[in-house]
Amino acid sequence: MEKYFQKIVLRNYDFRVSNSFKKITILIFLLTAIFFKTFAQKVKLIEFGWDYPDITYLSDHLDSMQNTPFDGICFSFQRKIMEAFDDSLKSDSYFEFNKLQALKWGKYTNNFIILRGFSKTGGNWFNDKAWENISNNMVNLSRVMQMKNIKGILFDPEYYYENKFFNPWTFSAEQYPGKSFQQVQDQVKERGKQFITSLQKRSNSFNFISLWVASLISNEKKYIPIYKTRHSLLMSFFEGILEGKNKNVIITDGNEYAYWNTKPSQFLEGKSLLRNTMLELLHSEKSKKEAEKIQIAQPVYYDGLMGTNTPIGNDLKRNIKWKWLTENLKYAIASSDLYMWFYSERNNWWNNTVNDTLLTTLQEAKALPTDRILRSENNSGFSFLKEIGYNNVNSQSGYYIDTTEITNEPAFNYVWNQKSKKIILNFRKELPLSTFIYIDNNLQKQIKPSGLKAEISVPDFSKGSLIVINKYQNEMESSAIYILK
Repeated sequence: MEKYFQKIVLRNYDFRVSNSFKKITILIFLLTAIFFKTFAQKVKLIEFGWDYPDITYLSDHLDSMQNTPFDGICFSFQRKIMEAFDDSLKSDSYFEFNKLQALKWGKYTNNFIILRGFSKTGGNWFNDKAWENISNNMVNLSRVMQMKNIKGILFDPEYYYENKFFNPWTFSAEQYPGKSFQQVQDQVKERGKQFITSLQKRSNSFNFISLWVASLISNEKKYIPIYKTRHSLLMSFFEGILEGKNKNVIITDGNEYAYWNTKPSQFLEGKSLLRNTMLELLHSEKSKKEAEKIQIAQPVYYDGLMGTNTPIGNDLKRNIKWKWLTENLKYAIASSDLYMWFYSERNNWWNNTVNDTLLTTLQEAKALPTDRILRSENNSGFSFLKEIGYNNVNSQSGYYIDTTEITNEPAFNYVWNQKSKKIILNFRKELPLSTFIYIDNNLQKQIKPSGLKAEISVPDFSKGSLIVINKYQNEMESSAIYILK
């Protein structure tokens, strides 16, 4: 690599220049390249909602769709979302290859085809003829993913039809007479391999984001046996996918359950929960090894947070809901690996009716890697934030919050000493029950502070992220994010 950069950087130089000067020049160039590579890998924000466009709409309107904070759009064919297990053979015209090839995406460089993980006739797991057609359809979908600026598939496994008999992810004697749960699991696993093999036929490098893989089943299995859950066969399908995928295909859990997160700890702890659940429910060593590489794409559900009739937050004032939305956006972005998805049902981003506050909120959230963020939370569970300062700083504070405003009394502050690799925490009036230190979204330290001042040794995070979370009684939290990427 050094010789390569010598040719680029020094080809116009007088070679009588000292070797030390050459090395310094090469080092500066390498560091610059590393910086831009890291910057380019920041989390991308993609839009998915009831306003999803089809290819015809994109052809007619992409020029006027550029004024959003998103890096990518989730779209469909012919205004109807494709069903993965539809056993009717789709013609080439269905996929609109020529029209798709001609799209001028502009700023949208990370776009995804929406694919629903069901069909009107079920998964057809034991029907070879049906799966011949399903596989051929997926090969055509693989052709689509060859095209510029299309990064992969957004897979929605939620079953929407009323007839529960055709839910591909449930198991019952009625659905599978004479077959055991294990037999059906084994068959679904084989179809998972067949499915991903077909998708890789033409494009062998893409991102497969499932709105959930383990996020819902991780909660369901706490209360009922696996085979009785709504998604008992989904993990078998993904076991086949993990065994059959090549090394360039990235599987991502969209963690839809995080729609209802109200604390920063839930975003961080959720990542570990998802991976542990996958490792627990997968059987083969190969799938377990691949599961360790699964990425997480956190969601934010606009209507769930801002609506007037939602499961949580109904009694909050509008300005507090905006703070809550902003907070969830920041932590969703901070804890996602490559993509974060923004879901809404009543917004339409493409007809210029989205309010300016939402537009600004999303734009500011995307600036997270250079912001310094302060937040804390009261015992109602709703989280808010305050921002001060920018860029390469190494100390900050978190504030106690009530349900109406940010107080002026800090809950804690910390100083990070890069040289000694220590974080010095200074708590104010209240001592937390536990303090958690996350480096690059991985839990590095957990301590129980014994006094209002604590020193914690941590790895050097100067090229990554630091999140400090303090948990108090009554489920109160205070936390702070520092990111340098």
